[in-house]
Amino acid sequence: MQNPESVMPRAPDLPILSVDELLAQAISSHQAWRYDEAEAYYRAVLAAQPGHGDANHNLGVLLAIQLLKPALALPYFEAALDAQVGNTQYWLSYIDALIRAGQAELARQMLPLARAQGLSAVQANAVNLRVAASLAGADGADLPEAESASPLQNLQAEADAHHDAGQFEEEARVLQALLAEQADASVHYRLGMLLSTELRRPGQALPHFEAALNVQAGNVMYWTGYVDALLRDEKPELARQVVEMARGLGVQMEAMDVWTARPSDGPAAHPAAKREVAKAASPNARHAQRQPPARKVQELAELLQKGEFQKARAAALAMTEEYAAHGLGWKVLAGVLKALGDTDGAVRAGLQAIKRWPDDPEALSNLGNALREKNRLSEAEAHLKKAIVLKPEHAIFHNNLGMVFQGQGRRAEAEAAFRRALEISPDYEDIFGNLLFVLNYHPDAAAEEIYEAYREYDRRFGQPMQGQWRAHSNSKEAGRRLKVGYVSPDFRQHSCRHFMEPLLAHHDKEAVEVFAYAELAREDNLSARYKSYVEHWIPTRG
Repeated sequence: MQNPESVMPRAPDLPILSVDELLAQAISSHQAWRYDEAEAYYRAVLAAQPGHGDANHNLGVLLAIQLLKPALALPYFEAALDAQVGNTQYWLSYIDALIRAGQAELARQMLPLARAQGLSAVQANAVNLRVAASLAGADGADLPEAESASPLQNLQAEADAHHDAGQFEEEARVLQALLAEQADASVHYRLGMLLSTELRRPGQALPHFEAALNVQAGNVMYWTGYVDALLRDEKPELARQVVEMARGLGVQMEAMDVWTARPSDGPAAHPAAKREVAKAASPNARHAQRQPPARKVQELAELLQKGEFQKARAAALAMTEEYAAHGLGWKVLAGVLKALGDTDGAVRAGLQAIKRWPDDPEALSNLGNALREKNRLSEAEAHLKKAIVLKPEHAIFHNNLGMVFQGQGRRAEAEAAFRRALEISPDYEDIFGNLLFVLNYHPDAAAEEIYEAYREYDRRFGQPMQGQWRAHSNSKEAGRRLKVGYVSPDFRQHSCRHFMEPLLAHHDKEAVEVFAYAELAREDNLSARYKSYVEHWIPTRG
């Protein structure tokens, strides 16, 4: 009988950067104005999932707004609408890009379609005014592309150059000039962040966040910047009111609870702490460091998508050497090393990643998972809990924390973590398997409760597959040689070998044809012995 304490539930095996992680990294880079890096990540998402609504939409926004290439953005907005035709933000972005691309008449024609999909009368009226102004030649957003850089593109390039050089006052001056030419929400947001964080003048930043929100009231990034600036300007009560206002408009602001719940403990109460928070949270902090170019980011993402981990390891290691202060290479290296079985190396690289990117939830979770495998459970718990605070609606983080609790013998907390993960992702089969595992060893779980959990598992994952079951076509002849299959993730060094290995080793091969379906993340020396006992070894991982 195997010792239940020696068995751990399984972590869902994900690509080193899953589609969700690629998208999260793209958004993080986008918010930090690392536009080349953001574009590479969005394109990596679309290479894996061409119809991804948010990736298409966000890439369109990047092209139309930040890179001033609205005509190139249009196919991406159209693909986003194909994925989610009822998303009013997608419609607003699409129509805005049409106006910017000099297609105001087509934008006017799109309005009834957008209204039919839920665009409000207020939003439609605002768009109508812009269309009318554009057709009259008075809208500065009408920017047909040209072969040479436009004056607006030159101003943006000048602002970027000042930012890269740390010349923030000069950058602010150029952004003001850019706003004088074209009142743009993203430029207001950028100037607001610059004034609030780098130049430490949050009061001057507030009108810019308000101007940005007047154009895009549903943009959580703009709301977050606004609330942060209010706190820096010693206005915590107003900040709480703004959070509630945003929620009233349907904007998800859960992350701001940490800032606004207890002002006596928050950054607004302690100037020194506030400065440290500002330094860590500033979207400019990473931008000023040397960044890997978009080409290298794209190449690395493609290696990960293809599962070419040895090549990805070499590329990530080279990135850490050439761009040592940037977190991406270390984050990817940690994931690749773990996939290759080098957990010690994964921990070392993960620690370097969070040193550079302390608020990257995926890097924190990956490090937590590696620490769990090294049985450093208290450290793993701390990193996973921080990842959950930063990204509370990510099922894998809750699952990984549940696995830590299971390893600590905290079964009630493990059960709660797995159930929370399933609330977020009800159809994640591996997580449900982990819940069943912890229930099997839970001293307070009644047999009826465990049985009902297994029935629910069958309802979700077994019964939907019954339509794919095929009738057996094998011979019914008595005395024929039987085909017997074993399915296990444990054809390796594991406590179950004490009963599994003798069984396989002593099968009568003349009477039984043995198949082993090996659900293994990686093989070891015992796996080789198992292979010698069976006629058919079928890896099933991935």
